[in-house]
Amino acid sequence: MLDCSLAERLYCIDLLHDCQPVTSGQGEAPSSPVRFELWPNPTAGPVELAWQVPAPAATLEAWDVLGRHVLAQNQVGGTATMQWQPPADGMYVFVLRWDAAGRTHQATRRVLVQR
Repeated sequence: MLDCSLAERLYCIDLLHDCQPVTSGQGEAPSSPVRFELWPNPTAGPVELAWQVPAPAATLEAWDVLGRHVLAQNQVGGTATMQWQPPADGMYVFVLRWDAAGRTHQATRRVLVQR
């Protein structure tokens, strides 16, 4: 959140002044817990993914470092797990997206594959 509370959150006491952050309500985080984990990292084999999102459905996508789309799947929301077999060595970026409270939210994780 970039607003007048940034100095306080960064412990920049000399920059503090009276602050009343303005929010539209759209930038608020969902009240339910969100979790998105993957392991092992780094890995030489399959990657285990687990998530918990406050929505009935989610979309999971992954790209390699060259920007190639290597995974695109609709997934169940709530609490779920899956296993993914990397196609080759390298770094992969996973993005989990879900809709909650009238907004699209996302969580991003990276994994390194070295065989």
